Amino acid sequence: MRFKYSIDPKEWQTSYTEKQAFADSLQRAGSLLLPVIVIAIIPILFAVFCLLTRLEQAVAENLSDNYKILLIIAGFALIFTPLILSSLIFKHLFKTAGTFLKFFYALPDSVNMKKVVNLRVYGRPPMPPPLSNLIKFPTIKAKNGKLDPSENWQTQIGGPANLKIDPGNAIYLERGNRFSRVVGQGDAFLELHETIKTVLNTCPQIEEIIVTAWTKDGIRIDIKAKGEFFMTPNSEKDREGNELYEYNAGATRKAVEEALSGGREGHEWSKSAMGKANGLLGEYIASRYLEEIFIASANGGQLLSTETMREILKNINAKLQVNGVSLAYLQIIDVELPEEIKRQRIRIWETGHATHATVTQGEVKAYQLRAQKRALAEMARDMVFTLANGLDRMGTTNFTAKLLTSIYGVINQGMKNPRTYTNSTSKRMPDGVESFPLDEET
Repeated sequence: MRFKYSIDPKEWQTSYTEKQAFADSLQRAGSLLLPVIVIAIIPILFAVFCLLTRLEQAVAENLSDNYKILLIIAGFALIFTPLILSSLIFKHLFKTAGTFLKFFYALPDSVNMKKVVNLRVYGRPPMPPPLSNLIKFPTIKAKNGKLDPSENWQTQIGGPANLKIDPGNAIYLERGNRFSRVVGQGDAFLELHETIKTVLNTCPQIEEIIVTAWTKDGIRIDIKAKGEFFMTPNSEKDREGNELYEYNAGATRKAVEEALSGGREGHEWSKSAMGKANGLLGEYIASRYLEEIFIASANGGQLLSTETMREILKNINAKLQVNGVSLAYLQIIDVELPEEIKRQRIRIWETGHATHATVTQGEVKAYQLRAQKRALAEMARDMVFTLANGLDRMGTTNFTAKLLTSIYGVINQGMKNPRTYTNSTSKRMPDGVESFPLDEET
């Protein structure tokens, strides 16, 4: 039976089972031993025929019993000779095959090549209980991103073998140096011609991101950050679940193949994703001037602002998710500038801060002066109205209008004179603050 993995990643785990391996073992052993038995039985039958013929002649000729015994011994030797020769030939072939495999794959001396060859040639025939509990395929465990036992030939030669995979782990399998399937937590079975290419930890991985880039104005910036990378789940609903480990066979395949195509080991999928994050963060720095990165009011937003980090994270995930990986968060830890640039920026920012403080202080004083001027205007108006009412009660109507007009003109002229206003409010008149006329107040 020729094994071929399913197109659907959800079926990879059970594409080949131990039951199928028992059936294949029986078929494989039968296809090898049956022709040998057929070939060997012909000389055996011929030897039996010759033995019976000679014994019949010996009885007819009334030969001695010793002759008959020697004849029987010679006959049995002739009968078992083909079987003995066959077993010796197979033993030699198996030994030669073991020597070749050990030399070709550079296997350590701890590997029992006889067992390896027997397992791959004969497999394990199906047995009824309780023999079925004694005759089993070897078992390989995957935990903490490694194989147990660490030294095994299945990574180079292939199966068959049981695979027991702990949560948070996965195994990338190949057939003939080409992808076969990916199996994850739980039980799986390694087919005869499948090899273990990579064992990887699928838990979220925290990686340190170090980026060196130059801004559009030629300033070098060294950024140190960290991010948490994880395998993209099958859906957002799975991501929001309460499972300790997310497992997506399709995403795992993409992540491993991306790492392999980049010259890394398959289990270094998070470092491969980190390289892409480095590149995208470097592109962001190179597309902006220094002021745009560090000044919040500049175009493009401040690097450490929530909006900017959210935008960068979105752009990185758009690139990573094509290869089955996502970035949970990105945190800037440190930003380094050249010492000279750092001193210049500190001076510029201090000057800007001082200018802003001066402007703010001037605006406050100007507001205070305008408030004081408005209060004086209202006080003068109230004084004129009070004087007018007093004169009106004294019965000097004709004289009142002229007197009030003169008083109003004198007060209004005094309010227009900066020196008079300054002497009444402060010792120094700030530049840019003009008094407003009393007759415009309401």
